[in-house]
Amino acid sequence: MGAQKLKKDPGLTKRQFMAKFESKEQDAIAAAAVNNSALWLWAHKLSLADAVHLDHPDMVAGMAGMVAAGLITETRKSEILTP
Repeated sequence: MGAQKLKKDPGLTKRQFMAKFESKEQDAIAAAAVNNSALWLWAHKLSLADAVHLDHPDMVAGMAGMVAAGLITETRKSEILTP
């Protein structure tokens, strides 16, 4: 038997990722990013990504930052980061 090639997880599209957020969450994040440079930078890096990987360290850290800023709850963070 030959070695099996593992399929690389293609991740989510940015549109698929954003669809995980409710409209009110999207609005709150966009408004907060205007005055929060760390959140703005995270969102900018996301906009440059080819795909969104929910387990990527930058994704996990950014989502934790949104919880810390009161933009989403810990429960919502877990829901959003669940494939």
